[in-house]
Amino acid sequence: MGTYRVFTDESGRSCLEDLAGSDHPLLTDRLPATGVFLKRFAAGTVMPPHPAPRRMVCVIVSGILEAGFPDGTTKRFGPGDVRLMEDTHGSGHTTRVIGGEDVVVAVVPLGEGGP
Repeated sequence: MGTYRVFTDESGRSCLEDLAGSDHPLLTDRLPATGVFLKRFAAGTVMPPHPAPRRMVCVIVSGILEAGFPDGTTKRFGPGDVRLMEDTHGSGHTTRVIGGEDVVVAVVPLGEGGP
């Protein structure tokens, strides 16, 4: 299990940061949330590059999800992995379900408003 941040850098590219050992607010502060919902990605799902629809925290409940980034790196996330999604503009990231199992993600939208 790990905690990660997906964000947009100064050049508009989505990037991944491992928050292990950091003092990022995701790990230290209470973040304002507007609710929680479960999202299912069917086995075989492949999504082209896209930014996150809003700032949110996503926790993998089951299955394996892979994110791809403009620099060519990929990262696989499994049950218990937490991602702070902040790449709400720019090039975005790809999403792919790995294996034959659906992926279930607990999504916690942050800030004001709905999902």
